[in-house]
Amino acid sequence: MNRENTYLIVDDDPVNNFLCRETILASKIKKNNIIDFTSPELALSFLQNEVNISQNFRFIVILDIKMPQLNGWEFLDKFETLSENIKQKVEIYILTTSIDPRDKERANHRSYIKDFIIKPISTEYIESKFAHY
Repeated sequence: MNRENTYLIVDDDPVNNFLCRETILASKIKKNNIIDFTSPELALSFLQNEVNISQNFRFIVILDIKMPQLNGWEFLDKFETLSENIKQKVEIYILTTSIDPRDKERANHRSYIKDFIIKPISTEYIESKFAHY
């Protein structure tokens, strides 16, 4: 069965969300849905409410880790409490300005994080990672 992709961009910076959305749109990948959130809490709520009812969708989360109210690490801690049914439909990519090697190391210890990307994301990266979906 072919799954459709829903891209969730989670970053408190609306400019970065816009740039990320436009980069996805400019790429040559299949684009079903692109939703951006400036609130990580709303993104978690969306995942909790939508993933279970969206059987044919894969959710690709592009997550910033430096956010003021609920940072990316706290988002990930809450994500870990979601049901296995939800977690198996979600892939998470960290998109950050952080060059701190401890952040990359921390990301490497979470199996559901597929990659650690330094901003800005490029169409070449998107096409290389998501063309097979």
